[in-house]
Amino acid sequence: MPDQEITLALKATPTETGFDIIAITEGEAKGHGITFSRDVLMSAMPLYNNIPVFIDHSDPMQGQSVRNLAGTLSNPTWSDQDGGIKLQLTPAGPAKDILLAVRDDAKANPTVMQWVGFSSHLFAKLNKHREVTEITRVKSTDVVIDPARGGKFLSAYLGQKGDNIMSEKEKHDPEQEAELSEKSAALELQGSNEIIAQMQSDQQEQHEIHLENLRALLDNSLAGSKLPTASQTAVRKPFEKMLEAGKTFKPSELKEAMNDKRAELAELSAQSVEGPAQRGTYGNMFTGEEQFEAALADLLGAPRPEGTEKMKVRPLSGIREAYIAATGDVNLMGGYYEQFTLVSANFPSTVADLLNKLLVKHWDDFGKAYGWWEKIATTEHFTNLQDIKWIKTGTISSLPTVSERGEYQELPLGDSREVSAWGKSGGYIPLTIEAIINDDIRAFRSHPKEAALAGRRNISEKVAAIFTDNSAAGAALQDGGALFNATAVTTTGGHANLLTTALGTTYVAWDAVAAAMYNQPLPVKDDDASYIGLGKKQAVDPKYCLVPRALRGAAHALFLPRWASSVEAIAAAGGPDFAGVVEPLTVPEWTDATDWAAVADPMLYPGVMIGEIFGLIPQLFSASRESDPAMFSNDESRLKIRQFLNVGVADYRPLHKSNVAG
Repeated sequence: MPDQEITLALKATPTETGFDIIAITEGEAKGHGITFSRDVLMSAMPLYNNIPVFIDHSDPMQGQSVRNLAGTLSNPTWSDQDGGIKLQLTPAGPAKDILLAVRDDAKANPTVMQWVGFSSHLFAKLNKHREVTEITRVKSTDVVIDPARGGKFLSAYLGQKGDNIMSEKEKHDPEQEAELSEKSAALELQGSNEIIAQMQSDQQEQHEIHLENLRALLDNSLAGSKLPTASQTAVRKPFEKMLEAGKTFKPSELKEAMNDKRAELAELSAQSVEGPAQRGTYGNMFTGEEQFEAALADLLGAPRPEGTEKMKVRPLSGIREAYIAATGDVNLMGGYYEQFTLVSANFPSTVADLLNKLLVKHWDDFGKAYGWWEKIATTEHFTNLQDIKWIKTGTISSLPTVSERGEYQELPLGDSREVSAWGKSGGYIPLTIEAIINDDIRAFRSHPKEAALAGRRNISEKVAAIFTDNSAAGAALQDGGALFNATAVTTTGGHANLLTTALGTTYVAWDAVAAAMYNQPLPVKDDDASYIGLGKKQAVDPKYCLVPRALRGAAHALFLPRWASSVEAIAAAGGPDFAGVVEPLTVPEWTDATDWAAVADPMLYPGVMIGEIFGLIPQLFSASRESDPAMFSNDESRLKIRQFLNVGVADYRPLHKSNVAG
């Protein structure tokens, strides 16, 4: 039978320091039909130690907020007079002033006790006779108006041991009405079991997790401290005693103890550390944050931070453990609780740094399938987002002769430049609370792979579109002509780089394209019509053949290296043997099954241009703050992905297109 969730109203007496509270008494819980025995209650006393007290019940959607923390319950003792567990409530936390004000008003004005009280939450096991056999969890206590089951502040506790059942006389005697009202509140404390259990159980679980994480921190810190074994033992001893007693310590206290031990050893040995600075405080010591990053890198499958590759760390059990260690959010409420953190690390930022390393790896992996554009494009780095004017190559085709004592003449430069604008692409990846609760490490590992694929395909699509925009003629250039057209180059806007011949199974079509590109005149004085088309030949054959998937087999048959048995075999294939000279590239985004293109070596004559300002690989970074590293309003922390790109054309001459009618 699952644990029963129980909400109880508590009996409280204002004191000089806070309140004395009767948490629960033996006997029947009025209104619930269940019974608590003395033995069960005495066994449960440790569960009531260090329980948080909040102002008002938690929001059922958002949970309890640290802003409502008003105090703690402590020092559970058994009261023979009351037959129950007695606790001290000490105001503490952001909302303690509210609790102190209620205490003062309750002492000065007894009518306050009729409306304000405590409601507590626990979980218990019941047998078939509705008898409580064990209290399993005690979660928290809330200060509320009209607490569950009628609990109030009481100026004196009037409860009785035993069955806690009022006689008929007690119920109807007017002279005892005030006393019975107080006694009723105390009795109903035992019966409403639905809020206290969960919160108190979570508090206990939180404390146990915190202790376990501190044990791991102690082990890992000492293991990586490079301190002698005897010194490690000396440092460990007081902290182990604290953990065995159920007490916690701050990571800074452990770090200070290790630093003190190092200083002691340094003084004894009278040695100084020379040479370049080492990681950590002493020698090759690693900080807790570095150990955490190394363990998290192992969990995500990412490369470790530099210098920590050989460090031994305790493996993390999952992303949930990592999240709690860095945020202290043991209740997974979506917040940052510094007092419970085990490492001083910004969780989303640390995850983002490691995922960026994975992104780079996946970027390289996807280059095999979507990196065709890297071979035909020229990439340049920029420091601003102003429109780019791309520089052409070959505007000075040769230097004229200068006679002895002759005058140097101005060189006719082809200075008209193509212009293109920047574009920004991106989105965000959510690190959801659901993925953390479910320990879904696969979801975290998949994010950089998705980002790498999206970034690769984004560039692939933009470069592919250069050849297919404007009904496969390309965008208009500065001279007024479309990128690809069949107009003679002696005419303004004429590019003579468009044919309609199919690729075929021989070199006939390719040789015609190669000859057209070879014979392209270099630019000379673009603003003077008398120079158009009169430059020297470009004299470069295309190096790459761009095809859709439908033509990949034909392109491979033509251009992949093969043995020719004779000169006749080459001639039979259509002329010059381009096998091994031309590299076929498949363009994933092209859907036309017959169109193809040719591109010259960009090292000689750049045609397709890509501008980047933060690198080609998408940026992946955290959008959270260290003081609020966990959740946005949607229970998610966001990793932003952003990519700035400028894709354009510097010159039409290194590019050729064949648009074949279907």
